[in-house]
Amino acid sequence: GKSDLAITGLVSNIKRALSFSGVRNPLKINFEAASDTIDVNQLASAVFAGAAYADRLRHGDVTPDLPKTDDDKALQNQLDAIASQQPDTAGPLLIPVNVDASFKVNAKNIIYSDLDFKDCSTELLLYSGALNIHDLKAKSDAGDLGMSAMYMAPTKDNMHFGFSLDLQKMNIARFLSLVPAIDSIMPMMRDFSGFINADLAATVDVDSSMNLVLPTLDAAIRLSGEELAFINPETYATIGKWLRFRDKADNHIKRVSVEIVVRDDVLQIYPFAFDIDRYRLGVVGYNDLDMNFDYHISVLKSPLPFKFGITIKGNPDKYKIRLGGAKYKEGQVAQSVGVTDTARVNLLNQIENVFRRGMVRSKFAPLTSGKGPDIRALTDSAGTVLSPADSVALGLKTPADTVAAPTETQKTKKRRK
Repeated sequence: GKSDLAITGLVSNIKRALSFSGVRNPLKINFEAASDTIDVNQLASAVFAGAAYADRLRHGDVTPDLPKTDDDKALQNQLDAIASQQPDTAGPLLIPVNVDASFKVNAKNIIYSDLDFKDCSTELLLYSGALNIHDLKAKSDAGDLGMSAMYMAPTKDNMHFGFSLDLQKMNIARFLSLVPAIDSIMPMMRDFSGFINADLAATVDVDSSMNLVLPTLDAAIRLSGEELAFINPETYATIGKWLRFRDKADNHIKRVSVEIVVRDDVLQIYPFAFDIDRYRLGVVGYNDLDMNFDYHISVLKSPLPFKFGITIKGNPDKYKIRLGGAKYKEGQVAQSVGVTDTARVNLLNQIENVFRRGMVRSKFAPLTSGKGPDIRALTDSAGTVLSPADSVALGLKTPADTVAAPTETQKTKKRRK
């Protein structure tokens, strides 16, 4: 297809930038770029290969000299050979502190990961060791995207990334492809299919090998969707077993909205409710980034004349399910705590301040979100207690019947029978 690229603009302050050091005399660049197609995958590959080569050059691992040639194809082959040296070695992508630049970009098509976006527009701003992706807008068959982000990397020991992301009607699988870090901290997302709206605000440190340092992740996330479906039959069967679903083939959730905060290595899910089969469930809980979890499900509406709860605690390999009283009422799980909106506004203000006042701090300030309850304290609360009659109705031996996850040996014996 077409890949025409037209660039117009102005470069100024060249003499002062070359004659004096420091950010007070930056090289000034003001460009506008219009293209039919921009392949971000190719650009990123070239940029990261260049960063890795520059890092090896600084350490004296490669030679800066290229054999002289007037043959463009031969020169390209030489550059490709240099870039392929130690291809698995990543280097820090640094932003120059003596460049003040603005790149306005418009493209009919943008290719990123396995996604194809249409009608993309944004402005890239470079200032004092920071790169701002300002107000990016794009559309796709998998959903619409709006984003503002900042990458701060004046030195390899001072690298940070923050972004605000707004997705509308995004396919869940494509969402996980677009934001890979979500897959690491919320693997349960892989159990669902459908389309969601997502609002995210996050900051995280980046190491010198260009990896996100997940323990430093500070995020606020709001996810909402309609007609989602469980695609993991084991997960759905487990829930259906305990709740005695009437229609085990209908695995759809009509509507759901949830707010999540990640801070201090812990992911906290604020109380939210959704309908499935004949039930209305309220969910709250948390897990650390090693997937040790503590979740409570309050059954708010069911064919039974009383409310009860299910607590699941442990990790994916070893967990316990405890049946007992419901900890929450309908009103407690139907409220938005507003953490995501507050966090996004705070982060966008931080980005604007950096480009208005200069990078006076070594990293992003902590992400300030709306005030929500401490989920760890809520899940540890006692909740209501099942009466003996309620326990009998649920088929429990005691009001606090506890079921351990089957061991691998138990699973094998069951299959042999």
